[in-house]
Formats: sequence, structure tokens, C-alpha cells
Amino acid sequence: DEEGDGTEGDAEGEAADSEAGDTEEPEAEAEDAVKEEPLGGGKPFRKIQGKVYIIDGDEFITDEDPKGNEKIDPSGVLLGGRKFKAATFILPSRHPTRQYMLAIDAARTS
Repeated sequence: DEEGDGTEGDAEGEAADSEAGDTEEPEAEAEDAVKEEPLGGGKPFRKIQGKVYIIDGDEFITDEDPKGNEKIDPSGVLLGGRKFKAATFILPSRHPTRQYMLAIDAARTS
């Protein structure tokens, strides 16, 4: 009988030890999470193929592309005599000079 009681006590002690160990690990993980900077710097973002892109208004913020900047300005106006194959339009209530194109038209002309 005494051996049975000792075994039960050991099992309870092991369970208590494992529970105490479990509570310490999440606290350590929580401390690590606090130290890490949030993805997107706290702004809306989307992760595409492992890279984080910040969403500002209606667009993804991408790295500067010097070759692309020679072909199109920030408002979407083509430079160097280029013309879009599909129709573009302006939404003055959204942005007074930015050119937009319907995705279906862009897909059909590519």
C-alpha cells in the first residue's frame, strides 16, 4: 500500500513539474514576441512569396524601380510617347491625377 501511495505521489509531482515548465515557456515566447518588430511596422500589409508589402490606401508600396520610373510617372501617365493598349480613366474623388485601368482590360491586351 505504501509503495502504491508513493507512486501516485511521484506521478502527481511529475504532472505538477510539467505544468510548471509549460507555463514558463509561453512567457518566454511572449517576451520574444514583444522584442520583435511587427510585420509591416503596425500598418496593413500582405506577405507575397515571403516578402512583406505595406498597403497604403489602394496600393502596395514596392521598392523603387529606376527603369520603370523612366517609363511611367507616379500618377500612371506613360512617358516617352508610350500609349496604353487599353483604356484608362481618372477617379477624381479618389485621386485627382492618377490613371486607372480595369484589370479585365489589362488582361485582355497582354
